[in-house]
Amino acid sequence: AGQRILVVDDSEVNRVLLHDQLIAAGFQVDLACDGYEACDKASRSHYDCILMDLQMPMMDGTDATRAIQAHNDELGKSSPPVIALTAHVTDEHRQQCFDAGMVGFLTKPIDRSKLLHTIAEFVDVDGALTAATNHAVQHDSGQPAWYRRLSELAGDDPESIRAVCEAFVEEVPQLMVRLREAVTMADSRSASRAAHTLKSCLKHVAEEDDIALVSHLERLATDGQSIALSEVERADQIAARWIDRVKQLCGGDDASVTRDDAE
Repeated sequence: AGQRILVVDDSEVNRVLLHDQLIAAGFQVDLACDGYEACDKASRSHYDCILMDLQMPMMDGTDATRAIQAHNDELGKSSPPVIALTAHVTDEHRQQCFDAGMVGFLTKPIDRSKLLHTIAEFVDVDGALTAATNHAVQHDSGQPAWYRRLSELAGDDPESIRAVCEAFVEEVPQLMVRLREAVTMADSRSASRAAHTLKSCLKHVAEEDDIALVSHLERLATDGQSIALSEVERADQIAARWIDRVKQLCGGDDASVTRDDAE
């Protein structure tokens, strides 16, 4: 397609997956890990569309969207359409995003076909991209259900699957450290962010019961309620179990190989 997309998300797993989905569809892709970096890149480059995570540290997605639009207004330029990326969409989220000037929503984990169809609503695309949205592959029924889900999200591309797995086994332990430290220090805001990003990562592979526990921790932290260390321990066990499964099926003990090496 050739159009240029900016992906903004504080989770490496999400950035890797979206990057590879979009590259495979023919887009040019830049990445940003927070709102400030998004504003900087959007001020220096033209983008046909921006995919913007809502909940990020430092500057969230709605504030970043407003800042990008204000900058373009000062220059007399039109702003690219901004599509929100979120783990769940409530009526409150919808209103906040529309008030900030966003044009649509994508719910994580991002389905490849829905991603491309949504972008096509706001960006002119060619026939090649249209064909990509209809891409379908028969999955190996002998693989675990979670792996088949991940494979479909990654466009059934082995290198993309491996890249997502590498990001997962690197990011999830870091999130658990952040969550434990935040709970120990009674820092509800940091705990909520760590649990939210952990939930987003787990949604790519984990079962609903495992995700539900992390969602529960996020709600407690968001509401300013205390979290017992025993609940953090349960979340740590869940994370460790999924890290082991991902390692076993997506590269073994060498899954920490860098993305450059994999390419």
